[in-house]
Amino acid sequence: MIQPGFKTVCMFCALLVSSSAQPTPGPSAEAGSQIGAPAPGPASSRVQTRDLTQSPFSRVALCAPFTVLVQPSEGYEVTIDADEAVKEAITTLIDGDTLLLESNAFTTTNPIKVTVGLPATALFAVTARGTFPAIVAPGFTTPKLTINAQGTSQLNVLGIDTGMLTLVNSGTGSSVVTGNITSAVMKNTGTGNIYVSGVNTSATITSSGTGDQYVLAANGNVQLTGSSTGLGKVIYNQGVCNVGGQSWVFGPTCRQVQFSMPDTSLSWSCGIQNTGRAACSGGSGSVITVSNCPASPVTYPAGVGQVSSYSLVDSKIGSVLGLDTNTAPAQAGAAASGAAPNTPLTVNGLANGVNNAGTGNGQGNGEGNSGAGNGNQNGNNNSGSLNGNGNGIGNVGNGNGVNNGNGNTNSQG
Repeated sequence: MIQPGFKTVCMFCALLVSSSAQPTPGPSAEAGSQIGAPAPGPASSRVQTRDLTQSPFSRVALCAPFTVLVQPSEGYEVTIDADEAVKEAITTLIDGDTLLLESNAFTTTNPIKVTVGLPATALFAVTARGTFPAIVAPGFTTPKLTINAQGTSQLNVLGIDTGMLTLVNSGTGSSVVTGNITSAVMKNTGTGNIYVSGVNTSATITSSGTGDQYVLAANGNVQLTGSSTGLGKVIYNQGVCNVGGQSWVFGPTCRQVQFSMPDTSLSWSCGIQNTGRAACSGGSGSVITVSNCPASPVTYPAGVGQVSSYSLVDSKIGSVLGLDTNTAPAQAGAAASGAAPNTPLTVNGLANGVNNAGTGNGQGNGEGNSGAGNGNQNGNNNSGSLNGNGNGIGNVGNGNGVNNGNGNTNSQG
C-alpha cells in the first residue's frame, strides 16, 4: 500500500465504453451475457477459468469492485477463485479489442482472486476504475502502453518494458509504474500521486491537480519538461527538470531529492458486499465490508517474487530499480530473470542494504556502499565522490564537506 507521507494522486481520461458493444453469447449473469465458457471441472471447485482465445484483446478495463491481477500468459483468459455467488456475478465482456471486467451484486465472506491473462506482447492499455487496487505483474513488453487510473483505486504496473508510456491519473488513488521505459507522458488532474521508475530519456509532465508526480530517472541525462497549473510538484532524483508552474506563489515546481518508491504489495479482496452493478460506463452499486478475513497477499507467476520492500524483478534488476542485490531474495530473483547476482551495477537507486557497489547509488541505507554519486547514504563507510547527504560515520570522498547533514567524522576527499 502507499506509504503514509506521500500524497495520493492523479490520472486522466476514462475509457469510453460503447453502448453498442455486442458480447458473444456465453454463460449469463444478472445483467448481460459474458464472454468465455468456464473450463470443465468438479462442481465443488472454487476456481473457474474463462477461455477468451476466440476473443483476443489488447486493452483491459478493470471496473469490478475487487482487486485484480493482470499477468502474462500463453493465451487469453480470466481465472476466478471465489464463491459461486461471486463467479456468477462477474461479467467478462469484449468490446472491440477491450476486455471489460465488470460485476453485478454479490455478497461473500471469503477471498476473491481474479486474474486476467494475455500474452506478454499483447498488452497496450489498462484502465482501472473504482475503489479497489489493481496490479499488472512484471513480464509485459510493448512498444506503447497507455494507463488510465480513475477513482480511488491504486494501480501498480510493475516491471514493464515499453518505448512509450502514457500515464493519466484523474482520481484520488495513486499510480505506480516501474520498469524499463524509454520515454513517458504523465498527466495528473487529481489529488493522488504518480510514481514512475526507470525512465531512460525523457518525460513530458502536465498537472492541473494537487497530486505530485515522482520520477525515478535511470540516468542523469533524462529530460523532464511540461507545465503545471495546479499545486502538484515534480519530484525527481536526477536529470534535468524544466516544468513550469506557479513557482512565484508555491515555490519551484521541480524538486530534486532522493526518495523511496511506495510499497506495491497488495492483498486480495475479502469479505465484501457489492450492492449493485459495477460497470465501466458507470454504476449504481456500493461496496461495504461484511467480515474480516486473514490477509491473502497477491502473488505472481513462478520466477517473480518480492524483493526489498516492494515487489519487482525485471531483466535489469538493480540497474534501474535500485534493489539491494546482495540479499538472498534479490539474488534469487535476479537469477530467475536472467541477471547475474553479485555483479556491480550502476544507478543502484534505492539500494537498502550492504555493499552496493556502483555509481549513482541514491539512497543506499546501510554499510559499505561504494561508488560515485552515492546521494543520501545513511550508514557507515560510504566511500566515493559526490556522496551528498551521507549521514553516518566515515563517509569518504568528494563532496562530503558541505551537505552531510548530521554526519560524524565526514572527511572530504
